[in-house]
Amino acid sequence: MEIMEDGNLMDRVRILLQRDLEYYEAHQAVLQENLCPEVVGGMLDFPHYASFAAVKLALWWEEAWEAAFQRPSGLLALGADDAEDFSDDE
Repeated sequence: MEIMEDGNLMDRVRILLQRDLEYYEAHQAVLQENLCPEVVGGMLDFPHYASFAAVKLALWWEEAWEAAFQRPSGLLALGADDAEDFSDDE
């Protein structure tokens, strides 16, 4: 699915959801993105897949948060280098 990466965030969200719905109506399937390639197990294990739109939305909102506040929101996992950078600020 071709997506729009530039422009107003709210416009991109609306367009992404519209294209996701069109894909679903045409194929009767949801585009999926692999989240967790391995099975750990247990009741609280993370799902293996999420919808493509959900993953893209989370990444876009995280980018907007970082642009506004100059730090990660904590919603997404940080690398070891990033965690060290922000541990001194708190």
